[in-house]
Amino acid sequence: MQDQEQTKNDFALLSIPTRGPRKRLVRYILARLEADMSGKPCDPETDPGTIEHILPENPDSAWEDDFPVGRQDAAVNRIGNLTLLEAGLNREVANASYGEKVEAYRRSGYALSRDIPDVAPEEWTQARLDARQRRLAARAAHIWRADFA
Repeated sequence: MQDQEQTKNDFALLSIPTRGPRKRLVRYILARLEADMSGKPCDPETDPGTIEHILPENPDSAWEDDFPVGRQDAAVNRIGNLTLLEAGLNREVANASYGEKVEAYRRSGYALSRDIPDVAPEEWTQARLDARQRRLAARAAHIWRADFA
């Protein structure tokens, strides 16, 4: 049980850059979370989904009320800020406002993305990101639990 709690605690703070060699790790984590949430296989090597940043990597000033400039870098690569999204939808909402993004998430074939409007129907804030990350941490602890007893 202690290992599961440690996994939750570690995952609740997890932030991984989505560029370079760590991108494969992010895809693996998101694919495993998607498979667990949807009940359908999601292979990180062959699934066509793209990594979507809810708070964009290059946000415009409209995002500054909820994510001040000095805090954007710390939030953008947190697992709670990431999801899988179809390439076309991802291009459509790249640096869009949250209101536009949430509509794309509702249309997504990924359960991980369709869940976002339930967690944050109107706005994406640091508190909503933290709450989603805690929910994903609980799911991760379930996926990667190890019972050595």
